[in-house]
Amino acid sequence: MKKHLFVFIFFLVACQISDKTANLPHPKSPEQQAQDRFIQQFETRFKAQLAASKCPGAAVVIVRDSTVVFEKGFGLRSSKTRDSVDVHTVFRLASLSKGFTGVLAAKIVSEGLMNWDETVKRIIPAFTLSDAGQAGRVTIRHLLSHSSGLPRHAYTNLIEAGETIDEIIPQFRNVKLIAKEGQVFAYQNAAFAIIEKVLQKKTGIAFPDLITRNLFQPAGMKDASASYAGIVSNPDIAQPHKWNAADSAYHPVPITERYYNTASAGGINASIHDMGIWLQVLLGNRPEVVPLSAIDDAFTPEVASENENRYFRWDGVTSSSYGFGWRIFQFEGRELVYHGGYVNDFRTEIAIDRTNKVGICVLFNAPNDMASTVIPDFFRAYWNKDVPEQ
Repeated sequence: MKKHLFVFIFFLVACQISDKTANLPHPKSPEQQAQDRFIQQFETRFKAQLAASKCPGAAVVIVRDSTVVFEKGFGLRSSKTRDSVDVHTVFRLASLSKGFTGVLAAKIVSEGLMNWDETVKRIIPAFTLSDAGQAGRVTIRHLLSHSSGLPRHAYTNLIEAGETIDEIIPQFRNVKLIAKEGQVFAYQNAAFAIIEKVLQKKTGIAFPDLITRNLFQPAGMKDASASYAGIVSNPDIAQPHKWNAADSAYHPVPITERYYNTASAGGINASIHDMGIWLQVLLGNRPEVVPLSAIDDAFTPEVASENENRYFRWDGVTSSSYGFGWRIFQFEGRELVYHGGYVNDFRTEIAIDRTNKVGICVLFNAPNDMASTVIPDFFRAYWNKDVPEQ
């Protein structure tokens, strides 16, 4: 009896020790420790640079493979209040919207509802150009890669004047073309946004609802929207700011309706939490939302864009191309998939290193010089840290 009692007591003590041991944190691997150091250093640098820039607020998310390793808001939603930016504060994404649109179109193609080489004229008969023959040859591929032959920013002024896509489409006949379709990259907003009408014809669903049903809802992007009402009705929004040289300070300005008439090109809103989910999708970790084949399509270079030298301000960029709503750079000997955006005094940046499965997105509620360097600085530091690459 004593022997059995001793065994029973030993068993209980052993179980208690085992339970306590199981609750102890597991020691981090050298790789995890190095990653933690890198994130801490990044946050310290980011906070210092943001303060120096005087930009009122920002938000950052970093994703490695399937894991959000950093997600944080910085500063204020408005310089006139004390409300802090948090991970659910909504920003206008500006031209980061084009990346959503390219992936949405690729998903629709993957479902067999359309193909890249269908002509726009066949789907949208009102589409025309100064060269009727070329208008008949321009495809969905050309719209989404800014290679229709139209000059840079053709009729962006009409978007800003509040005209609808339907009103703008027939006016393209008045624009002098600069090249044959597929030959020259020239960045567009109005021509890019024709894809909204194409997608609506193919699916029977208007663009804001289509992107919500196909991307935002299945991915779990609960703060995201594609309309003016979607941002102004949200109680947690970042206010845009304009620099005033007279007092060397940023001051809030109203959120305008500009570019919500072309939401596919510049009218999507989201929080940094949403953008962390979006990076997981783009890194191929949410195939139930978007299949990898569709992401591959969107990220495939369609046309060289070296003729646009804006991004060659990054030292280390040796070539530049454009896919479907995405820029593809050779930077420091590696490939980056990237896009930046500016609208209504919001600045936005997103980039992905697919080889090492790392992505970053940064959202600012004011234009500032830091926005032009944060992405190249991040990847230079990341590639040079002592975390083994995958």
